[in-house]
Amino acid sequence: MVTVADLISDEVLEQAYAWLCKRRQDYPTASDIWSFRHRWREEKAIIKTALLEGSYRFGLLTRITLNDGEDINLWSARDALVLKALALVLGEHLPISPRCTHVKGHGRGQGGGAA
Repeated sequence: MVTVADLISDEVLEQAYAWLCKRRQDYPTASDIWSFRHRWREEKAIIKTALLEGSYRFGLLTRITLNDGEDINLWSARDALVLKALALVLGEHLPISPRCTHVKGHGRGQGGGAA
């Protein structure tokens, strides 16, 4: 059984944080990732407390226009980290459908996708 303790473990949150930093390493200086990284210790404590208390709430998505003109919706750095932590924890307990092409070995050719 998955518990909140699994979700807020230092191991899971640090793994999610490393993933987030890598994913957003080339984001513009105005992006919230940079202030989030600067305040990581405080952010981590805030996230842990909110998840433990059951008071965590996801914010609104931000619509971003990329250099090529494509519009995307983007989670805040904090929300993206929590979603990644959830994926890490739940991924250990839920079966993977063979239709999930983003998972290595599920239809993306030799290299597969990132889990």
